[in-house]
Amino acid sequence: MIALSVVAVTALSGTAANAAPPDANEQDRRFLVQTHQDNLAGITAGKAAIDKGRDRDVRALGKRLVADHTKLDAEVRQVAQRLAVTLPAEPTTAQRIQYNRISARSGDAFDWAWLSVAAIDRRTALARGARELAEGASPQVKRLATSAKPVLLKHLELLRRHSGSGATAGEPGKPGRTTSETVVTREGR
Repeated sequence: MIALSVVAVTALSGTAANAAPPDANEQDRRFLVQTHQDNLAGITAGKAAIDKGRDRDVRALGKRLVADHTKLDAEVRQVAQRLAVTLPAEPTTAQRIQYNRISARSGDAFDWAWLSVAAIDRRTALARGARELAEGASPQVKRLATSAKPVLLKHLELLRRHSGSGATAGEPGKPGRTTSETVVTREGR
């Protein structure tokens, strides 16, 4: 009887430990999903820059994005698996549409649109990281947000350096135009 009780307690303890909810709240789960999709989009965008970029610096930035987002995403996938968060297989529909539009361009039009959207995407990712740090519950997910920040800031620095008057500038000689205005102008709207 005692042996059965010990076995039952041991079995229940193992089951309870496996069934215990991970230390992640909805913000943590949302951050993991969005960051994974951002990484997939960054890899896709980087590959497009490598293939279609006219400027060698755009191609080099594309290689950097592929390498950095591949590494960041490996970490995201590990944490998501530990926390039992299911990740989507591809970027968001909006991200795919955006990069299809950019990939339809060539030459300087591709380079400027790619640089503009890459800067916007990095800023969006940084804002998501800040929100995770403020509202997330999981120390593991918060570490991801913290470790991604310097990588994203380095990307922004490289984008600013390449685009001359800054990643928020439209084209050289046209300071003051925002990246969204540049994309809209380049799309002919």
